Parts: sequence; C-alpha cells; structure tokens
Amino acid sequence: MKKAELKAIAERYGMGILREEITNKAIGLYLETEEDIPELDELLNPQSPHEAVVATKLAAGGTNLYHVYCPTSWLDLWGWAD
Repeated sequence: MKKAELKAIAERYGMGILREEITNKAIGLYLETEEDIPELDELLNPQSPHEAVVATKLAAGGTNLYHVYCPTSWLDLWGWAD
C-alpha cells in the first residue's frame, strides 16, 4: 500500500493519529467503529511479511477498534508528513 492510498482511507473514515504514549510520536492510525471496514480488513493479513502497512483489529461489544501501523516517515507531530 502506498502512502496516498492510506491517506485517502484515513480521510474517508476520519481516522485518528495513533501516538506513542510518552513521546507523542506518530506511529500509525486508529479508528473505532461499529461497522466493518473492508479496506482495513484487507490489511489484516498482509500478502508479504515485508509490507509497509500492517493492521490489527479488536472486536468487542459490537465495536471494532482498528490500528494501522505504517512507516513513521509518513507521519509527523501534526499528522501526515507531506
């Protein structure tokens, strides 16, 4: 997946920036939703162990919590590094 593709998905679903707790460094994106998001579900099982983007999904109580990890160079303190 390319940065532009992930950025479009993030904008479409209003994903937030996932940050390290202590340093506040951006490490990926997150989304909490009651809906399954097929585009994010596709990232759960990468085709190659060397994929740049990897996702996790936790489903509990009718809510899905997606975490999408991408290269940290794609993000900065303000959001997307352009």
